[in-house]
Amino acid sequence: MTSEALTSAYLERIAQVNPRYNAIIFMNPQALDDARAIDRRRASGAPLGPLAGVPVVVKDTMDMVGFPTTGGWSLLYSKAGGVDLLPGTDSPVVARMRAAGCVILGKTNVPVLSATGSHANDSWAGPTLNAVDPAFHARWQQCGNGNGRGRESGRPRPREETGGSIQNPASAQALVGIKPTFALVPNAGVMPLAGSTRDVVGPIARCVRDAALALDVLAGYSEETPKRWRQSA
Repeated sequence: MTSEALTSAYLERIAQVNPRYNAIIFMNPQALDDARAIDRRRASGAPLGPLAGVPVVVKDTMDMVGFPTTGGWSLLYSKAGGVDLLPGTDSPVVARMRAAGCVILGKTNVPVLSATGSHANDSWAGPTLNAVDPAFHARWQQCGNGNGRGRESGRPRPREETGGSIQNPASAQALVGIKPTFALVPNAGVMPLAGSTRDVVGPIARCVRDAALALDVLAGYSEETPKRWRQSA
């Protein structure tokens, strides 16, 4: 299967189920072009990244060029009456996913400023439903990253956790989540709840292998990590 065909299949699935589950709040209009570019590189024999052509989704709190970082808050989204915060650069984790060849399908819903423990009901985009059973809580900021498991909206998904945002949605929706030690993965460019002390970024995926492959891409030293944490990491 080509990356274009795989990406097209995911986009069709998103169009089918996202109106009900409300997992993805911003779609990437360049996704198919990015997939085609990977296919051309593969066909030409050019070097490819370890996740080349793999569709992924990104949590809304992570800076991604071309998209606002809203944190689920209406005051940070122009179409909800606020003002857009448009990052000039990708967060390190998004940049690493791009460098690995991932095809980013879009950004996923979160509760306001990531501060709700079991749901995203207060997001400007509305609640996200649990993909395993809509009667259950989605659990913390799963908002599409967790939801994507049952509804095929993307493979590995980088997540940020302060107090359960990786572990809770993974456990609630039959996924594999890896919460790394602090500073193993850079958290710069990710809207913080406790960024200087507790926020970590790690993957959620459908199986252990996918999660491990994603962690290999995300982990590593970054100049953007605060100096004191670089020294202690």
